[in-house]
Amino acid sequence: MNPSQSPQQNDPFQDYDPQACYETLVNSGESIETRMHALLQILQGNSVDALMALLPLFEKSSNLELEVRQAIAIALGEWGSESSTEALLACVDDATEEKSLRLVAFQSLAKTQHAKALDRLMLALQDE
Repeated sequence: MNPSQSPQQNDPFQDYDPQACYETLVNSGESIETRMHALLQILQGNSVDALMALLPLFEKSSNLELEVRQAIAIALGEWGSESSTEALLACVDDATEEKSLRLVAFQSLAKTQHAKALDRLMLALQDE
């Protein structure tokens, strides 16, 4: 950043635009830092439509990079809706998913505090 620029002048998401954030998040040509900033803006915007748009991005069929899907898993845990809980449970139960993604999904499930998530976590604790 140029020292004469304020942080706001360098922020491409200064004026929150959910569609622009979504497009940045799925653009593999953008730096991971910029993409994570877009995800953070989506969360801070707290728009149900924007948050719902994250659900298909979390699915394996989205073909997004593992680190982006892991960040989305964390976001889904913070969101804590029934839809996000279902998406996280599906990931945890899919043995073909990357182990590291499943672990992040497990951790995120605990944050949702939904009964289904807590039941699944209790089962996992009982499994040797």
